[in-house]
Amino acid sequence: MMTGSEISQPSPEDQIRFLADIQRLFEAGSFVATYKYALLLALADLSVERGDDSGQALHLPLDAIAEKFVEYYWEQCREFISPDGKGCVLHQNTGKQAAILRSVLQSRIRADGRIATLRKDQHRWHELIAAVGRTVRTMPLWRLQVIGGNRESFLYQNQIVERGIQLNPGVAFCFRRYHALIGDLIRGAWVRYVRRFNGEALDDAVDLHEFLFGSQRQGLRAVAPVLFDAQDGRCLYTQSKLSTPEAGEVDHFIPFARYAHDSGFNLVLASKGANRQKSDHLAAEQHLEHWVRRNRERTSLLLAGFDSVRLPANLLQTESIARCFYARHAESLTPVWLSGRQADVPLTGRWAEWLAS
Repeated sequence: MMTGSEISQPSPEDQIRFLADIQRLFEAGSFVATYKYALLLALADLSVERGDDSGQALHLPLDAIAEKFVEYYWEQCREFISPDGKGCVLHQNTGKQAAILRSVLQSRIRADGRIATLRKDQHRWHELIAAVGRTVRTMPLWRLQVIGGNRESFLYQNQIVERGIQLNPGVAFCFRRYHALIGDLIRGAWVRYVRRFNGEALDDAVDLHEFLFGSQRQGLRAVAPVLFDAQDGRCLYTQSKLSTPEAGEVDHFIPFARYAHDSGFNLVLASKGANRQKSDHLAAEQHLEHWVRRNRERTSLLLAGFDSVRLPANLLQTESIARCFYARHAESLTPVWLSGRQADVPLTGRWAEWLAS
C-alpha cells in the first residue's frame, strides 16, 4: 500500500499485495474469538459506506466500528434452536461467552429484539456503543494485524487518530474493489469458527451461514405497506399495478447476497415474478432511476413509514453502497438485469448521473 501524501489508486501490484496480506492474515493470524472477523468485516463494509475510489486514506471513527459490531452480533446472539429442540446462544470464543455478545444480548432483551427500538433510546444506545468500543479498542483493534507473531500495519497504523483509526492510502479502495471476495472469506471463516466451538448444538444439516448472516426476511414483511404507498401501488421494476401490499414481495434493491443491508431505503416492493427474475442481479439503469426518484422524492413519507415499523434507514449510506457496486459493474463490464431471467443489459454511464452525491 502507498504511504505518506500519495493520493492515487493503488497499482495492480499493490492490489495483489493487499490480497496476499489478507490471505496471510487468515493463514497465520491468531483467532481466539470472532472479534477479528467482525473487525475486518467492519473495515470492509465501512470502506463501502464511507469511502470512495480515489485511493485516499479513510478515517473511521471508533464509534462507527463499534456500531458495526452491534449490528453483526445483534441477530447472532438470539437464541439458536438446535435440531433436538434445545435453545442456546452460540459461543463465539474459546473461553466464556464473549463480552460484546453479553452486552449486545442484554441490550437485545431490553429492546424486545428490535435494534431500532434501542437506537431510539439514545442513552442506552450510546452506552452500548461506548462499551463495545472499549472492548474493540482493547482487544481486536491492536491484535488484528499480528501475523505469525509479528505486528504489521498494512491496513492502518496502530494508533488512535481523532477518536478513530486511519486506513492507509489504497486500503479503502481495495476493500471496495474486492468487497465480495473478502466478505465471503470472512463469513466463511466465521461460520467455520462458530461451528467448531458449538459442535453439540449443531449438525451438518444446520444452515449456520443463514443463521449468522441471513436477512431476517420475516421481519421485513411489515414494511410492505410503506413501500406500497411510496411506489403508488406499483412494482418498482415492471411499474405494473399491485392490488394490495401483500400481492408484492419485499426485495433488496442492492441484493442482500452482494451486500447485507436491510436499511429501509434499500427495500422495494416488487411483483412476485419480477422479484424472482431479478434474484441476486444488480438492476438496470431504468430501475435505478425509479429507485433513486422514489427515495429522494418520497424521503419524508418513507422515513415516517420506516420509523413506524422500527426499521433503520439512512439514504446517504444506501446511495454510497449503490455507487460502489454500480462502479464495480461498470468497470468490469458486467451486465445488469432488466427483465426476464438473465442479466444481459450493459451499463451506459447513466447510473453515475443518478447516483451523483
